[in-house]
Amino acid sequence: VQPSKIIAITFTRKSAQEMNVRLRNWLRYLATADEREIKIFLNERGLTKKQVDQRIKVARDLFENVITGHK
Repeated sequence: VQPSKIIAITFTRKSAQEMNVRLRNWLRYLATADEREIKIFLNERGLTKKQVDQRIKVARDLFENVITGHK
């Protein structure tokens, strides 16, 4: 899912900031990790092997899209 499509509700600004940092760290990891590590990471989050194989490039591009403001 594109990060701009994620909705999260928190009760404090601190919680919102922590979620933002965690998401950006995950996106940075996906942009820089090797393909095997990305497959493990996505599989641990519930994606099937087929879904992972289809989404590697998208996963790699998400960090750049977030920091540049592209969709």
